[in-house]
Amino acid sequence: MEARRKVASIRDVAKRAGVSISTVSRVISKKIPVDAKTQEKVRDAIDELEYRPDLIASGLRSKSGKSIGLLVPRISDPFFTALIDHVDRCVISHGYNLLLFNTHSDPVFEEQVLDNLVRRHVDGIIFSLVSDESRAMELLTEVDVPVVMLDRVREDTKLMQLVLDNRKAGEIAAEHFLSLGHTSIACLAGPPKIRLCVERQLGFSETLKRAGHPMDGRHAFNGDFSFESGLAATERVLRAVPAVTAVWAQNDLMAAGLLKGLGRAGVKVPEQVSIMGMDDLLVAEIVSPSLSTVAQPVAEMARRAVEMILKTKDKMTITRKVLLKPRLVVRESTAKIRKG
Repeated sequence: MEARRKVASIRDVAKRAGVSISTVSRVISKKIPVDAKTQEKVRDAIDELEYRPDLIASGLRSKSGKSIGLLVPRISDPFFTALIDHVDRCVISHGYNLLLFNTHSDPVFEEQVLDNLVRRHVDGIIFSLVSDESRAMELLTEVDVPVVMLDRVREDTKLMQLVLDNRKAGEIAAEHFLSLGHTSIACLAGPPKIRLCVERQLGFSETLKRAGHPMDGRHAFNGDFSFESGLAATERVLRAVPAVTAVWAQNDLMAAGLLKGLGRAGVKVPEQVSIMGMDDLLVAEIVSPSLSTVAQPVAEMARRAVEMILKTKDKMTITRKVLLKPRLVVRESTAKIRKG
C-alpha cells in the first residue's frame, strides 16, 4: 500500500522559500505588495510542495464581524488570566466578540496567529509580545487594523502602546526595602529578552545605588515568570543568606515559588528574609505569609486597550502611548530588618 504523503503547511512553504509565514500569506492573498523576486521564491516553494491553501477557511475569514483579537504569551500565567478576564468583559460590554489566542511564548506561532487575525478582518488586535525577538512587527505596521501593544512592548514601533511604568515599579520595590532598613538586597528578574524585565531591574538597581547601597551582581538572578523558576531560585538565594535580607521577585508567581522553597528550607519570611512580588494578583493574598507587592492596574489596562481600539475605528484623537502608574501594596512578607 502506498504511503500517504504529508500535506504541506504554510509553515513548510515559508521554510522552503526562506521567508516568514506572513510573507507567504501576503503572496497568496495579494492584499499587501511583495517584491517580484520574493513572490517567485514563494510560488516556487508552493509548487514544489504542492501546497493548497484552505479556500473554505479563507472564505470564512474574509467575512467581517464585530470582533477583537487578543494574544497573550502564556494563558496559564495569572497576570494574563486576569487580563483576559477584564478584556473579555470590556469587549462584550461594547457589543463585540473576543477572539483569544495563546501564543505559547513562541515567536513563530505568534506571527502565524497575527497573520490569521489580519486576514479575518477583525476590528482590532490587542497583544503582548512573546519577547523583544518577536518577528510580528513588520506585518502589523503594514495593515489597516487598529493594534494595541500592551504590557510587553517594543519602542521601535509606531503601533499604539499601553504599558506600565516599569522603571517606577523597580523604584517602588527598592524604596520599600530601604525604608525597612534593608541594604543587601537581591532581585529575581524575568527573562532578559523581555524589555519590561530590564526596565524593572534598572529602576530597582539605580534606586539602590543612589541610596548608597548598590546591588551585588551576584545577587541578580533570572527566572521565566513561572512558580517553578521561583522555586528553582531558592538555592541561589539560600547561598546569599544571611548577607542578603530581602529579595524582590518581578512577579507574584515567582515570589510564591521562592516563598515555598524558603519555607521548605526552614527560612522564616519575613523574620529572616523579606520577600516582595509584582502584579498584585490573587496568588499574593492566598500564599502565607501574604505577599507585599507592586500592583499593576490590570483592569484599567484592559479597559483602556479596548477603548483605544474603538476610538481609532471611530477616527477619534487618542494618545498613542499610555504609561500607567504602579503602586505599593504592603502585606505580611516584608518587615523591618532585625539586627543582631
